[in-house]
Parts: sequence; structure tokens; C-alpha cells
Amino acid sequence: MSNEPVNLEGSNVLVVDDNHINLDILNKILGNESYSISFATSGEQALRIATLDQPDLILLDIMMDGMDGFETCRRLKSVAVTRHIPVIFVTGRTDTADLVEGFKIGAVDYISKPVQEQEVLARVRTHLQKEALIIQRDDLIELLRKHNEDIEQSLNLQYEKLMDSMRLAMLGELVG
Repeated sequence: MSNEPVNLEGSNVLVVDDNHINLDILNKILGNESYSISFATSGEQALRIATLDQPDLILLDIMMDGMDGFETCRRLKSVAVTRHIPVIFVTGRTDTADLVEGFKIGAVDYISKPVQEQEVLARVRTHLQKEALIIQRDDLIELLRKHNEDIEQSLNLQYEKLMDSMRLAMLGELVG
């Protein structure tokens, strides 16, 4: 039996890095898990894939040719369909200013390069579980809302029946 509160099998992870060696390393690390993994080699490509596929998590390099990871994250967070997707920066940049900037624009975590397999797996698993639990929570809230509406309608119906009965009883007394 798994200790994980939710099933992460088939979770979609988008890995974005312009270095194929880094993509291979992350593919080997995540490949043993039951995730669906997709890859992008540029910020522009990542935006297209994220918009179409709606991944559950994005691992994003900061230092890339063309659009860097910061700008890619900004754009992801500015679009309604990708705003909710958690972004973890995977980078060699570990300056405090870079960390703060990343969190400010919407990243949920950082993984420093060179990556460590257990750290990558733990952080990916943690954020996927968190997002899955948020979805479960939202579904339960919606179910409760609908259930409360049904109860309210039932109570209103019972109240109307009670009022009709009272009216009939009063009418019976008046007639009697």
C-alpha cells in the first residue's frame, strides 16, 4: 500500500531546457515514475505545449537562449489556461535575488543544478500531490455546495407542504 494520499500515475510533467543533456538526465530520473513526460527546448515551445496540453507541473530552466525561464514563467502566469500550473525552476542560478525573483513571478520551488535524483523525485511528487489534493478539495466543495442546494430545496418544499397543511387545518377549523 502506498503512503501517497493520491494516485499520481499519468501525471503530465513538462520539462523545459535548451540543453539536451539536462533533458536526458531529467528524463532518466522521471522515466522510472509513472508520469507522462513531455519536453520543450525553448520558452516559446514551452508556452505552446503548456497551452495545448495543460501539464500538471512544469520543470523550467532559467538560462535559455531566446526567452529565458523568468520570462517564460511570467507569460505562463499571465494566461488564464496556464496560470494554475505549478512551475519549479531547475537551474544553476542560486543567487538570493534570482530565487526571490522566481518566487515573485510565480514559481513554487527551485531545484539546483547539478540535480540530485532523490531531490527531483521528492519535489516533483510533493507538488503533484499538492495540486491533486487541491483539485480533490475543489471537487468536494462543489459536491457539498450541490448537496446543500438540494437540502435547501427539500426544506423549502417541506415548509411549503407544512404551510399548506396549516392553511387547510385553519380552514377546517373555520368551517367547523
